[in-house]
Amino acid sequence: LVSHDVSYAELGRLTRKFTNVLRGLGIGKGDRVFVIMGRVPELYISMLGALRNGSVV
Repeated sequence: LVSHDVSYAELGRLTRKFTNVLRGLGIGKGDRVFVIMGRVPELYISMLGALRNGSVV
């Protein structure tokens, strides 16, 4: 978990990393991704990563 404020640069880096994880799992464009968690930085990282991947959130 991210335990500090996240800069835009770090948000971009973590978002790209999560996008690569999704692709590694075979999740691609048009696939559905369900995200459920509180309002923590990981929520936004995972949602942006899924959208960047072309997935449906």
